[in-house]
Amino acid sequence: ENFSDLILMYARHGRGVDPHGDFIVQKSSQSEDSSKPTQTEIVSEIFYLARPLIYSGLRCTTHSKDFTPWVASLTTDLMSLLLKKLATMEKETATATTDAVKKKKKKNMNRANSSRAFMLLLYLLRAPFYQKYTKNKLMFLVALIKHIPLLGSGLLGPILEITFELFERRYFATSAS
Repeated sequence: ENFSDLILMYARHGRGVDPHGDFIVQKSSQSEDSSKPTQTEIVSEIFYLARPLIYSGLRCTTHSKDFTPWVASLTTDLMSLLLKKLATMEKETATATTDAVKKKKKKNMNRANSSRAFMLLLYLLRAPFYQKYTKNKLMFLVALIKHIPLLGSGLLGPILEITFELFERRYFATSAS
Protein backbone atom coordinates (compact mmCIF):
# COMPACT_ATOMS: atom_id res chain seq x y z
CA GLU A 1 0.00 0.00 0.00
CA ASN A 2 1.34 3.40 -0.89
CA PHE A 3 0.13 6.95 -1.23
CA SER A 4 -1.10 6.56 -4.81
CA ASP A 5 -3.35 3.68 -3.69
CA LEU A 6 -4.80 5.95 -1.08
CA ILE A 7 -5.52 8.61 -3.69
CA LEU A 8 -7.24 6.04 -5.90
CA MET A 9 -9.35 4.83 -2.99
CA TYR A 10 -10.45 8.40 -2.28
CA ALA A 11 -11.30 8.89 -5.98
CA ARG A 12 -13.43 5.70 -6.01
CA HIS A 13 -15.43 7.05 -3.09
CA GLY A 14 -16.13 10.35 -4.79
CA ARG A 15 -13.30 12.32 -3.26
CA GLY A 16 -10.63 13.70 -5.54
CA VAL A 17 -7.54 15.83 -5.27
CA ASP A 18 -7.65 19.56 -5.92
CA PRO A 19 -4.89 21.30 -7.95
CA HIS A 20 -2.97 22.09 -4.75
CA GLY A 21 -2.67 18.42 -3.81
CA ASP A 22 -5.26 18.54 -1.00
CA PHE A 23 -8.05 16.01 -0.81
CA ILE A 24 -11.46 17.40 -1.68
CA VAL A 25 -13.98 16.92 1.05
CA GLN A 26 -16.99 14.98 -0.13
CA LYS A 27 -20.22 16.92 0.03
CA SER A 28 -22.46 15.70 2.81
CA SER A 29 -25.94 14.46 2.08
CA GLN A 30 -27.41 17.22 4.23
CA SER A 31 -28.01 20.65 2.81
CA GLU A 32 -25.40 23.26 3.53
CA ASP A 33 -28.07 25.61 4.81
CA SER A 34 -28.59 23.48 7.91
CA SER A 35 -24.99 24.09 9.02
CA LYS A 36 -25.13 27.85 8.47
CA PRO A 37 -26.12 29.84 11.54
CA THR A 38 -29.45 31.58 11.40
CA GLN A 39 -29.96 35.26 12.25
CA THR A 40 -31.38 34.23 15.62
CA GLU A 41 -28.32 32.10 16.40
CA ILE A 42 -26.00 34.95 15.50
CA VAL A 43 -27.87 37.39 17.76
CA SER A 44 -27.85 34.78 20.53
CA GLU A 45 -24.08 34.38 20.28
CA ILE A 46 -23.59 38.15 20.21
CA PHE A 47 -25.52 38.41 23.49
CA TYR A 48 -23.49 35.55 24.94
CA LEU A 49 -20.18 37.14 23.95
CA ALA A 50 -21.22 40.67 24.95
CA ARG A 51 -22.29 39.67 28.47
CA PRO A 52 -18.83 39.88 30.11
CA LEU A 53 -18.18 43.22 28.42
CA ILE A 54 -21.49 44.64 29.60
CA TYR A 55 -20.94 43.32 33.11
CA SER A 56 -17.37 44.61 33.36
CA GLY A 57 -18.30 48.00 31.94
CA LEU A 58 -21.12 48.43 34.42
CA ARG A 59 -18.96 47.18 37.32
CA CYS A 60 -16.44 49.90 36.52
CA THR A 61 -19.08 52.64 36.50
CA THR A 62 -21.14 51.61 39.55
CA HIS A 63 -20.37 50.87 43.19
CA SER A 64 -19.85 47.31 44.42
CA LYS A 65 -23.29 46.92 46.06
CA ASP A 66 -25.23 48.08 43.00
CA PHE A 67 -27.39 45.40 41.37
CA THR A 68 -27.29 47.00 37.89
CA PRO A 69 -24.33 44.92 36.54
CA TRP A 70 -25.81 41.73 38.04
CA VAL A 71 -29.26 42.35 36.51
CA ALA A 72 -27.80 43.37 33.13
CA SER A 73 -25.60 40.28 33.03
CA LEU A 74 -28.47 37.97 34.02
CA THR A 75 -30.79 39.58 31.45
CA THR A 76 -28.16 39.21 28.72
CA ASP A 77 -27.63 35.54 29.62
CA LEU A 78 -31.37 34.86 29.64
CA MET A 79 -31.82 36.56 26.26
CA SER A 80 -28.97 34.53 24.81
CA LEU A 81 -30.39 31.28 26.17
CA LEU A 82 -33.92 32.02 24.95
CA LEU A 83 -32.74 33.05 21.48
CA LYS A 84 -30.60 29.91 21.25
CA LYS A 85 -33.63 27.80 22.13
CA LEU A 86 -35.74 29.67 19.57
CA ALA A 87 -33.08 29.17 16.89
CA THR A 88 -32.97 25.45 17.66
CA MET A 89 -36.74 25.19 17.30
CA GLU A 90 -36.60 27.15 14.01
CA LYS A 91 -33.95 24.82 12.60
CA GLU A 92 -35.87 21.73 13.65
CA THR A 93 -38.95 22.87 11.76
CA ALA A 94 -37.00 24.09 8.72
CA THR A 95 -34.82 21.02 8.09
CA ALA A 96 -36.07 17.63 7.04
CA THR A 97 -33.49 15.20 8.40
CA THR A 98 -33.66 11.64 9.57
CA ASP A 99 -34.71 10.80 13.10
CA ALA A 100 -31.22 9.57 14.03
CA VAL A 101 -29.62 12.82 12.91
CA LYS A 102 -32.31 14.84 14.71
CA LYS A 103 -31.74 12.90 17.94
CA LYS A 104 -27.97 13.39 17.77
CA LYS A 105 -28.30 17.13 17.07
CA LYS A 106 -30.90 17.52 19.79
CA LYS A 107 -28.67 15.72 22.30
CA ASN A 108 -25.74 18.01 21.48
CA MET A 109 -27.90 21.12 21.67
CA ASN A 110 -29.47 20.01 24.95
CA ARG A 111 -26.01 19.47 26.42
CA ALA A 112 -24.89 22.96 25.40
CA ASN A 113 -28.13 24.58 26.58
CA SER A 114 -28.11 22.70 29.88
CA SER A 115 -24.57 23.88 30.64
CA ARG A 116 -25.67 27.46 29.92
CA ALA A 117 -28.74 26.97 32.08
CA PHE A 118 -26.57 25.61 34.90
CA MET A 119 -24.45 28.75 34.65
CA LEU A 120 -27.59 30.71 35.54
CA LEU A 121 -27.51 29.03 38.97
CA LEU A 122 -24.15 30.64 39.59
CA TYR A 123 -25.89 34.01 39.66
CA LEU A 124 -27.00 33.01 43.16
CA LEU A 125 -23.32 33.00 44.16
CA ARG A 126 -22.38 36.23 42.43
CA ALA A 127 -22.01 39.54 44.22
CA PRO A 128 -24.05 41.50 45.31
CA PHE A 129 -26.87 38.91 45.28
CA TYR A 130 -24.76 36.52 47.35
CA GLN A 131 -24.03 39.07 50.08
CA LYS A 132 -27.62 40.24 50.31
CA TYR A 133 -29.60 37.00 49.97
CA THR A 134 -27.74 33.73 49.41
CA LYS A 135 -25.14 34.08 52.17
CA ASN A 136 -27.77 34.32 54.92
CA LYS A 137 -29.60 31.23 53.63
CA LEU A 138 -26.40 29.20 53.41
CA MET A 139 -25.30 30.24 56.91
CA PHE A 140 -28.73 29.26 58.23
CA LEU A 141 -28.31 25.86 56.57
CA VAL A 142 -24.88 25.44 58.18
CA ALA A 143 -26.36 26.33 61.58
CA LEU A 144 -29.05 23.66 61.10
CA ILE A 145 -26.45 21.08 60.10
CA LYS A 146 -24.33 21.94 63.16
CA HIS A 147 -27.25 20.86 65.39
CA ILE A 148 -27.04 17.29 64.07
CA PRO A 149 -25.25 15.26 66.75
CA LEU A 150 -21.76 13.97 65.88
CA LEU A 151 -22.01 14.53 62.14
CA GLY A 152 -22.93 18.23 62.18
CA SER A 153 -21.30 19.46 65.36
CA GLY A 154 -18.05 17.58 65.06
CA LEU A 155 -17.38 17.05 61.41
CA LEU A 156 -19.61 18.56 58.74
CA GLY A 157 -20.49 21.89 60.39
CA PRO A 158 -16.92 23.14 60.90
CA ILE A 159 -15.89 21.92 57.44
CA LEU A 160 -18.78 23.83 55.82
CA GLU A 161 -17.97 27.00 57.78
CA ILE A 162 -14.34 26.90 56.68
CA THR A 163 -15.36 26.11 53.10
CA PHE A 164 -17.72 29.09 52.92
CA GLU A 165 -15.11 31.39 54.43
CA LEU A 166 -12.49 30.28 51.89
CA PHE A 167 -15.06 30.45 49.09
CA GLU A 168 -15.87 34.08 49.90
CA ARG A 169 -12.21 35.06 50.02
CA ARG A 170 -11.22 33.40 46.74
CA TYR A 171 -14.37 33.46 44.64
CA PHE A 172 -15.18 37.14 44.91
CA ALA A 173 -11.57 38.10 44.42
CA THR A 174 -11.31 36.08 41.19
CA SER A 175 -14.77 36.14 39.57
CA ALA A 176 -15.12 38.68 36.80
CA SER A 177 -18.62 38.16 35.49
